[in-house]
Amino acid sequence: MVRSRQKGFTLIELAITVTIASILVCMTTSLMLATVKFGKLLSDRVEATREARIVVSDMTNILRFSTGNLTCINDSANQSVAVSIEDHHLGGVPANSGVIYRRTKSNNNLRRIFYNLTDNITRSDILLSQNVQFFNTTGAWNNVSGELALELQFTVNGTTVPVKTKVKLLGDR
Repeated sequence: MVRSRQKGFTLIELAITVTIASILVCMTTSLMLATVKFGKLLSDRVEATREARIVVSDMTNILRFSTGNLTCINDSANQSVAVSIEDHHLGGVPANSGVIYRRTKSNNNLRRIFYNLTDNITRSDILLSQNVQFFNTTGAWNNVSGELALELQFTVNGTTVPVKTKVKLLGDR
């Protein structure tokens, strides 16, 4: 009796091949999902860092020209830093102006408010950020060195970027 040699795969070979292919597909899918998740986290961190740089740059550029008449407020609704600018140190900022950086605790908004020191009329009120989770000014003023220590936390989609900086208030010194 002659046996014919049929070409093809046995059932065991096919089962092993399908199992190995399934494992490779699962590994590839898992790697792709992890990459997408990491990309989203990185994107959120970049956005929080970008926003932090813009806000801190704005704050330091204005606060460093204040005269040192500083008020820090931390009540149940707001956290604020208020300073006065008595001379034309800043372009576009009139003399005898005040500036307040105010974080509203209920919605994490940080606003910059310019007002006239003589009549307390608001000249501009600008929303700088909606992502300031924390704004610490308690014990931040050093009267000897004339420095204001700022501590903020920016949070975008659960990703937090802490920022600490010191601003030397120059004013008329």
